[in-house]
This record gives sequence, C-alpha cells and structure tokens, in this order.
Amino acid sequence: MQIVKGLVIVAALGVAGAGTAVAAEMTGPEIKAAFSGKNTSFRTADGKFTGKALYKPDGTSVMSGANLPVAADDTGKWRVKGNQFCSSWKKNGSGQERCVTFTKQPDGSLKASNGNITIFE
Repeated sequence: MQIVKGLVIVAALGVAGAGTAVAAEMTGPEIKAAFSGKNTSFRTADGKFTGKALYKPDGTSVMSGANLPVAADDTGKWRVKGNQFCSSWKKNGSGQERCVTFTKQPDGSLKASNGNITIFE
C-alpha cells in the first residue's frame, strides 16, 4: 500500500493576506467527487514509481501498468474518511489501509500529504 500512501493531491487554492495564494486541503466531498469513477496516473514523491489507477464509484479500485516492486497490476478498495482519501491494495501493501489528505496544484494535479502526485486523465 506504499503507492497510494501519498498519491493524490486535491485542494482548492485560497487567497491569504495580500493576494498570496495558499493551497488548502480538499474536503471529503471534494475528494469523493474528484476520484469517483475516474482514471488517474500517479507518481511517487521521488518519481521512482508510476502507474495508473481507476477508482470505481462502488469503492473498488484497479491499478495497472505500475512499476512497483511487488506487482504491476492490482485491485483494492478506496473510501473517504472525513477529509482523507483512504485506500488499500491486495498485493501492494498487503491490504493495509493508508490515508492521505490532498491539495490541488496549479496545474490541476493533486498532491497527497505523503508527497505523491495524482493526475486525472
């Protein structure tokens, strides 16, 4: 589950003080709307691992084409808990659930609290 750990970054940009943009963490409803039924590409914070994932509306997920040490293809589950995106993968992470928060980046990608980046296709 070390992949999804910091995979997504979704947050709204806010304005603080004299026009300085500040990235805000996404809310639970924003995270759900962003991921439900969507195909994504991801990369880890260090850029070492990449892949694709589909987050189905029923809470299941499918990973494909990843260059991870355990498995390139995997299935799992995802959910929103409060303002966190939580996911678990059967092979990558041995089914252990990991949760992250997200902020939306200026280019539309999402940055997870663990540094991973998610791009919506």
